[in-house]
Amino acid sequence: MNRRKFLKVANQGALTAAVSLGFSKLLLAQDAAETPLVFYYYYASNASDKRNFQISIYPSAVKDPKNAAGSKKYLKLYVAKYWKNENGDWNHRSSSFEYLMKKSKEDKNVAGKNILTCKMSSVLSGDTQDLSADFAKNMTLGVFISDANNQDSYIEIQDKSGKAIYTLKPPAPPSDNGGDYDGCFITTACVNSMNLPDDCHELQTLRSFRDDYINSTEEGKELAKLYYQISPEIVEQINAYPNSRELYAYIYEKMIIPAVDLVEKGEQEKAKQHYMECVLGLKRSLLEA
Repeated sequence: MNRRKFLKVANQGALTAAVSLGFSKLLLAQDAAETPLVFYYYYASNASDKRNFQISIYPSAVKDPKNAAGSKKYLKLYVAKYWKNENGDWNHRSSSFEYLMKKSKEDKNVAGKNILTCKMSSVLSGDTQDLSADFAKNMTLGVFISDANNQDSYIEIQDKSGKAIYTLKPPAPPSDNGGDYDGCFITTACVNSMNLPDDCHELQTLRSFRDDYINSTEEGKELAKLYYQISPEIVEQINAYPNSRELYAYIYEKMIIPAVDLVEKGEQEKAKQHYMECVLGLKRSLLEA
C-alpha cells in the first residue's frame, strides 16, 4: 500500500474518529474551573519486572468528597505491568479503574495531609489481577497537595495498617530545552510527562520498531517523514493547554500502550496502522479544529 492510499485509509479509520472525539472532549474540559492533578509511580524491581501506576484526582474533592460535584467525586487509577517470559520476550497488560471517594479525615501526624477512603466503582479496562489485595476493592490514600509547590505534593497508596505501599508524585516540570525527543516526539512527551525514564520499556520498544521496521522500507520512511513534520506541532499545542498532563495520560493509554502491545505480539503492520491513525486523530483535533 503506497503512502497516499495508506493515509486515505487511516483517515477513514474508526480509531481515528474515536481518538479525535475522546481527545476533543478533554480539550473542551480544560475550560472548566478545575482540572485533575495526575500523579505517577514507576517501579522496576529488576530488569524483567516493571510497573507503572497513575492516579488522577480533583484537588477540591480531597477534603470533602461527599460534597464534590459530579465526576469530581471519583478518581482514576491506571496500572501497567511489564515482564519477561522464559524466552526473554516482553509481555504487557494494563488496566484502569474508577474509585468513588467516600470519606476524608486529616492526618494527625502530617499537617495538610488527608486520609481518603475510596471504593472501586467500575473497571474501565482490564481486570483486577494486578492490584494488591490492599486496594483491589477498597483503597486508602494519604494525599498531600501543596499550595506552595506542586512538586512537594504526593499520594500514598496505603495498606490496611496505614503503611505506604506506593508513593506517587506529580510529573517533573518540563526542562528548558523541552527534552531530548530523539524523533519520537509524542511518545517521548508522554513518558516525560509521566516521569518515566528515557530508557523505559515503551520508548525502547517504539524506537526499535521505528528503526527496524518503519525505516526498513521507502514507504515507511515517507510515513516517518510525515510524522516528523506534524508531531512537534502536536506536542507544542498540547503543552499550551492547562490540562496537558491529563491529555498526555489519555494519549499514553489509548495510543502508546496499544502500539507497544502490538509490536510485542509481532503485529508490526497493525502497530503502524494504529499509531498513524492516532496521530491523524490528534492532528484533526489540534491542528484542524
